[in-house]
Amino acid sequence: MPSKRYSSIVIFEELVSECQRIERKYSKFISNSLVSQINHAAGTKETFRLDDETALLIDFALSAYQESDGLFDITFGSDKSITRTKQDMAISFKDLYWNKPYLKLPIKGMKIDFGGFGKEYAIDRVYKLVKSLGVESGLINFGGDIGIIGSSYSGDPWKVGIKDPDKENLVLHNIYVNNGFLATSGTYERVIMIDNQPFSHIINPECRTPILNQVGITCYDEMTCLSAGFHSTTAILKGDDSERWLKNRNIKSFILSGGNVRIV
Repeated sequence: MPSKRYSSIVIFEELVSECQRIERKYSKFISNSLVSQINHAAGTKETFRLDDETALLIDFALSAYQESDGLFDITFGSDKSITRTKQDMAISFKDLYWNKPYLKLPIKGMKIDFGGFGKEYAIDRVYKLVKSLGVESGLINFGGDIGIIGSSYSGDPWKVGIKDPDKENLVLHNIYVNNGFLATSGTYERVIMIDNQPFSHIINPECRTPILNQVGITCYDEMTCLSAGFHSTTAILKGDDSERWLKNRNIKSFILSGGNVRIV
């Protein structure tokens, strides 16, 4: 417990500053970010000695790649025109040179992208930050990925609703949480229509096509939003095998499909 209390304005300013720091460092859309520098050096002899924070994130990405059987892959954004072998196999995490703390992209056109977990990492950082500033009760919501501190102001658990994707104001299920993290991945929010067929932003790296099924999966993790987000995204990519995969990993989950919510 900190020795002093901080005003809500100070806490908010610290929160915003931390989020901006993470974006400046890891966004692929910022030309001088660390991720962009690494991507620009792909195919050269340049090797990056990563700081401790970034090294931990690469370790997380490696673990996620292995535990998802290659479905969760930060190299998926690599140029489509390049191949890994004469057999025309797509580039994957295995093609990175990673000898902690040294990282290199050995093939021209390779790219890494932290977009699959950057928001969740930001929640984890902000969660620790605001707790260190004396916050004992709060809900951090970054576009549907949530960190929950303590109980609500009434003393009851925080209530988070899973809404019907087709009816804005209809809540299909409420989740009650004291402390912990919720992350949601879905194929019904960020979509484009092609020939009256919805295509989501979640891409299967094996077949390099968008996930088509209209589904959402929310996962709870007591320790980190990184873990909750990894499980929700990988479960979406697992398709029909998602429920079995989540049960085997003992992850508390809520699967939205066909207007109903199944609790795993």
